[in-house]
Amino acid sequence: MSSVFITNARISGADIVFEKGFILSAWVHLDFDHSGQGFGGFALGGSPFDKVAMVASHHEQPNLAADFIGGVMVVAGVNKWSDLKDKIVRVRKTDEWAAVDAIGHPVKDIWYNPNERFAQLKNEREA
Repeated sequence: MSSVFITNARISGADIVFEKGFILSAWVHLDFDHSGQGFGGFALGGSPFDKVAMVASHHEQPNLAADFIGGVMVVAGVNKWSDLKDKIVRVRKTDEWAAVDAIGHPVKDIWYNPNERFAQLKNEREA
C-alpha cells in the first residue's frame, strides 16, 4: 500500500444477504463525520439449494463466510453479529475517497483485510 488513510467510523448497520438470489454476501455500513460507505460485498458462499452456481460448492473453497463474519466481529469487539450496530472501528484505505481495504479495532492493533485473508486461505488450501 503506497499511501494509507486511516480514520474512525461508526457501524450504522450490518447485513447478511443473498445477492442475486443465491450469492451469500455480508455488508457493514460505516458512518464517517459527513459521509458513509459500505465494507463487504464479497461472494462468501451460496445457497446450499442452488446446485448450479459455483458459489454453492463450499467443499471447493475455504469457508470465506466464517472468515469474513468472524474477522469483522473480532475487530469490532462483539460476540453477536447483531451487536455490531453503533460500534466504533478504524478504517484503512488508500485515500479518503477509496474503497475500504481493512477495518480495525479502535484501540488494539488488530486489522481485518478480506482481500489479504482470502488470498492467504487460497494459498493454504493449494499448498
